[in-house]
Amino acid sequence: MGSSEPYVAYTEGAESDYQKLIVDANGSLLVNIASSLVPKKYDYIALTYVTGIAPGAGEIETVTYKTGGAGGTTVATLTLGYDVSDRLETITRS
Repeated sequence: MGSSEPYVAYTEGAESDYQKLIVDANGSLLVNIASSLVPKKYDYIALTYVTGIAPGAGEIETVTYKTGGAGGTTVATLTLGYDVSDRLETITRS
């Protein structure tokens, strides 16, 4: 890693179990990744894909975050929605 390249850092906080951050070489925050959508710890991610000819066919449809592996407890599910041009349009957490 060069001195000017961004890197990934992790933090612990009282409001969430962890946050994944992208910071610059000086430690300044560039991006806070997904911690607001999935603020709990997880150790497994399962993906499903849009099938048929629906908008987004072949793209990711759901992302399921779990603790305890594939058979573990679901901590969050993200459902992705696509427009008629197959561009990501919405993300809904449940």
